[in-house]
Amino acid sequence: MSARLLIRAAGPGVTIQDEGRLGLTRFGVTPAGPMDLGAYLAATRAVSVRVAIEASLGGAVFEAEGATLPIAFAGGAFDIRLDGRALPPACLLPLAPGS
Repeated sequence: MSARLLIRAAGPGVTIQDEGRLGLTRFGVTPAGPMDLGAYLAATRAVSVRVAIEASLGGAVFEAEGATLPIAFAGGAFDIRLDGRALPPACLLPLAPGS
């Protein structure tokens, strides 16, 4: 089985973000993208992806399934925990299946 990130719970301020769509306003497409571009770029570059889960209100609960996933946190001072253990607000770590 390939690695998957399960979203167990997500508050109203949790969204999936990409880098946005710059240069398309003449077609009626807003730039959108992450609220904190610097944090987005730090996290996505750390794990070599181009999409991120952005959390502001309500928090979220995730779980790895199938295989270990590299995950990165960057940005605001949130309460981040892995299996009950507090993590720093910016970190890169492997998320093992079931965690």
